[in-house]
Amino acid sequence: MNFVAPLFLILVATGLPFAVIGGIFWKYPPKTINYWYGYRTKRSMQSQQFWDFAQVYSSRIMVLVGLALCIVAVPGLFIPLPEWLGVGLSLLIILLAAYAVFYLTEKALKQRFSNDAD
Repeated sequence: MNFVAPLFLILVATGLPFAVIGGIFWKYPPKTINYWYGYRTKRSMQSQQFWDFAQVYSSRIMVLVGLALCIVAVPGLFIPLPEWLGVGLSLLIILLAAYAVFYLTEKALKQRFSNDAD
């Protein structure tokens, strides 16, 4: 087992903060619409109702994505990859994970508030 393999190290080092920060925001979501922290998009900031839903929903997705990153990292312990490939693959997976949080939250906002949106 190679605990310093980039694929393992980078994904776990990203997945754990994703899960922890998501958990914190799930338990203590931002109460009011702001430009400083929380899930901030044009759609989520449309109203307080949109904001409240987006904060809880996106934080749940962040926890799941963070845990998924940690699970996806496990093969990196056993599969020897060149360092450049491990780093590149890790970055690609992280970008896809971040996009998943955005995509799934925006999709849920559209579905939940289809009559109110846009």
